Amino acid sequence: MQVIVETEEFATVPVEYDNKADYKAYHRLCFPKNDSRVEIVANRLNVLGLTVLFPVEKALYDALQQMGDVTYYSTPSILLGLVTSKMAAEKRYMLAYFQDNVVFFISMQEGRLVLANAFRYEDGHDCIYYLLSIWKEQGLSQEDDILYLCGDKGVEVNMMTIGRFIKRCVRLNANELFPTTLLNRMEGIPFDLQSLILCE
Repeated sequence: MQVIVETEEFATVPVEYDNKADYKAYHRLCFPKNDSRVEIVANRLNVLGLTVLFPVEKALYDALQQMGDVTYYSTPSILLGLVTSKMAAEKRYMLAYFQDNVVFFISMQEGRLVLANAFRYEDGHDCIYYLLSIWKEQGLSQEDDILYLCGDKGVEVNMMTIGRFIKRCVRLNANELFPTTLLNRMEGIPFDLQSLILCE
């Protein structure tokens, strides 16, 4: 069984430090609250040489474990898998994924992950502020580097404004990335779910 966990809490660790006994300690370093009601699970991304750690509510984790073999995914791990398997091998680019009131950013340079982060936002202005701040911090070029946008309605709302600052904005659509299937012809299926199923 495959389960997607919606959370903006995630951490990445190099695969050489991927030790299940240390997952809770790594998570507490990034998210200091000590919550005994969560179990920390992981996705290993060998292509990038890292493991993505993220929390699952303990009661849900315990219930799902009784159903047999479970593989957990988080939106960041799915997006990182997508950028390593389906995206163009551009030298420098950033991916912004809009989901409800959270935006995920992944910045890649020369095939290496340089940033993966998530932010909650109240409106599009917050989102644009975060995006442009990260773009500038990463030293990305407004003219030459590419910004890939995907996700829910936040993309359309913000793309026109972002396009005034970043010239190479590309809207990613699951129908263009993946072969035509029944899944990507159906309305309302989130981009990360389509990416998980179709990337395998």
